[in-house]
Amino acid sequence: MNCQHCGNECAEETVTRGELSFCCTGCKTVYELLHENDLGDFYAQSGQAGIKVSTADLAKLAVLDDAAIRSRFVLFEDEQLVKLRFKLPQIHCSACIWLLEHLARLDPAILSSMVNFTKKEVTITLKKGNSTVRSVAELLTSIGYEPFLQDQTEGSAKKGMALGHNNTLIIKIAVAGFCFGNIMLFAFPEYLGLESDDFKNFFAYLSMALGFPVLFYSGWDYLKNGFLSVKQRYMNMDVPIALGIMALFLRSSYEIIAEVGPGYFDSLAGLIFFMLLGKWFQEKTYKTLSFDRDYTSYFPLSATRITESGMHVTKLEDLQVGDRIVVKNAELIPADGIIVKGEAALDYSFVTGESVLVSKQKDELVYAGGKQSGQEIEIMLTKRPDNSYLTQLWNQEVFTKKESHKSVSHLANGVSKYFTAVIITITLLTGLYWYFMDDTHMWQTITAVLIITCPCALALSIPFTFGNGIRVLGKQGLYLKNASIIEKMANINAIVFDKTGTLTNRHFKGIHYVGHPLSPDQMQLIKTAVRQSNHPMSAALYQYLSEEEQLETGDFSFEELPGKGILFTYNATTLQLGADQWVGNTDGETTQQTGVNVVINEQWLGKFIFSSSLRTGIKELIQQLKQQHYHTAVLSGDSNHQEQRMMAELGVDDVKFNCSPHDKLVQIAHYQEQGQRVMMVGDGLNDSGALKQSDVGVAVADDVNYFVPACDLIIDGQKVPMMEQIIRYARISKKIVIASFILSFLYNIIGLSFAVTANLSPVIAAVLMPISSISVVSFATLMTNWAGKRVFK
Repeated sequence: MNCQHCGNECAEETVTRGELSFCCTGCKTVYELLHENDLGDFYAQSGQAGIKVSTADLAKLAVLDDAAIRSRFVLFEDEQLVKLRFKLPQIHCSACIWLLEHLARLDPAILSSMVNFTKKEVTITLKKGNSTVRSVAELLTSIGYEPFLQDQTEGSAKKGMALGHNNTLIIKIAVAGFCFGNIMLFAFPEYLGLESDDFKNFFAYLSMALGFPVLFYSGWDYLKNGFLSVKQRYMNMDVPIALGIMALFLRSSYEIIAEVGPGYFDSLAGLIFFMLLGKWFQEKTYKTLSFDRDYTSYFPLSATRITESGMHVTKLEDLQVGDRIVVKNAELIPADGIIVKGEAALDYSFVTGESVLVSKQKDELVYAGGKQSGQEIEIMLTKRPDNSYLTQLWNQEVFTKKESHKSVSHLANGVSKYFTAVIITITLLTGLYWYFMDDTHMWQTITAVLIITCPCALALSIPFTFGNGIRVLGKQGLYLKNASIIEKMANINAIVFDKTGTLTNRHFKGIHYVGHPLSPDQMQLIKTAVRQSNHPMSAALYQYLSEEEQLETGDFSFEELPGKGILFTYNATTLQLGADQWVGNTDGETTQQTGVNVVINEQWLGKFIFSSSLRTGIKELIQQLKQQHYHTAVLSGDSNHQEQRMMAELGVDDVKFNCSPHDKLVQIAHYQEQGQRVMMVGDGLNDSGALKQSDVGVAVADDVNYFVPACDLIIDGQKVPMMEQIIRYARISKKIVIASFILSFLYNIIGLSFAVTANLSPVIAAVLMPISSISVVSFATLMTNWAGKRVFK
């Protein structure tokens, strides 16, 4: 007798609940807990889905009351929310994911939970005060997922992961293989044509006896999943398999008991053995062929680290505990740390979904994911950056765009919805045909049809094609939010560019000042102000003023207004740096030139004039896009007539200058109303609204720790000329998905043609089924790699 929760064999001290049996009180408690909270669907997600509940003393979780230990698991905390993460080695299947992502039903204090299956981790957000880190750990332990609390060093982590390793599949293969071999031996009298009824009947009953463990142990997952699927009124891919093996078992039992035939237990045992063997081989093959599902290794944020030799831009993975970093206005804090200089005004919308500024002073703790608003601050790291956490924040549902068109994913879901029903219909028609034509072939034919048409390959086409595409693009320095972005890029037909810092170089080729002479104190004031900003013009002006020392002491405040400029106060002095319209510049000599106006204490003093140059390869990019019949446009906040002519000479379809951030958003919405699917490419500083409105938002980053949540793709500025190649690769990837669909259908059609004509045995069908899935996965992986080498050569 097996436990209703975990599936393990019940000992003599079986715990019962009505007609249900449990191996221990813990499993019975979890079963009752799930049903009391409407989570009974957990058992429909996978065969033997439950985890045997640990009998460990919950008292050891008391260590989580210690502030130092508790902090290891807390990712973020404020007056309202606590965000924490635990490693759960017991996670092993889709049912585990389903249950852990429905924890809110078990504890009202839990707002949300998200599972990282690759790392076997769960991230939980709960209301502050209504629950504690310890109580959450106790809840997880009570349902069979005891958190791994030891230090997360590589060795200990691997040891913890090993605790959740499941060898059940190997045992089931061994049982099926043993029975298959012996049933073949028992079938020798039949094969050799021996006429002794005693031999034939004796060995036939032995074969039937071995058929029971094959079906009800080795093949139990297929039966259970198929039954639960029908019970839930959802037809999954296990339904036809369950029908096939059950039909084979019942027909074989009937023939032996009625003494009208030898049955097909050899075929049944071989069928289940090869299906399980194929399942094991699939897992090994997918692990070898599969793309890196942890896309966080491609997360491109960098940080400015302070060293003895000065400030240097550093990759996140190179930062260590104790490093001091500078976080400027609109930059993201990459790791937890202590403020050592400056005052922070942090926007934690990445973490909480709500844009409310939180003030933090020197010596206070700040969390990864906060975006600084205002003057630069210096932070000493108390934790190393966690790319997986930052990527998770980037992928929050609150920043997800709505689908604007039908996709191949919708197509796949539609096909899968009716696939099983069509196959069962074909099976019934095939069975009726052979029943009247030659009933000796009927049962094997029915089983072969049900097995060979498994839609596994179809289900794997999209995730492996687009997932491997993310890996290929990541190697090119192109960072996608998720795999679906590749398909969205393949469908765009209009591309809108920002100008400054996108089509033009972030580092301007020339700067000169026009206006009243500036004193050394005024130059210091300007340099201190522009250092706080990441805007391309601010960065260029900071370098231009490199000989001027910046102010180190005094009270100052900083505010950057998108599309306008910088408002900076130092003691009693007010400085405005920005656009003509904002500062009220009416000087005829300078208003038609790109630059930064200087206003001190409401007096216009002059303007820094910038001479920009196109990035190398931009002219060729526009021509390539025009040849591919993409609609192109440039939306810029500048008013320089000379640069307007330069943009027009590129051959862009639409060129609009003097655009505010809102104007850019409205123009993109206008394109979309005309039926165009728009990609917006901008530096993100003044383009956040446009990036969010667009179908695909591309943020251009030049060695800065900055991007907006609404962007879908982050690229280095030097990669902008590659946009045509990126889009072309996305289109090829979509074609590979369709080709994978066709390949999968060809397998089914060819296999089906042999199966319905009684030319394919169930055993051969069981061998071919995993081979078809592996070949489709191999095709998708190899073709996307080949396409990457071809496109980005």
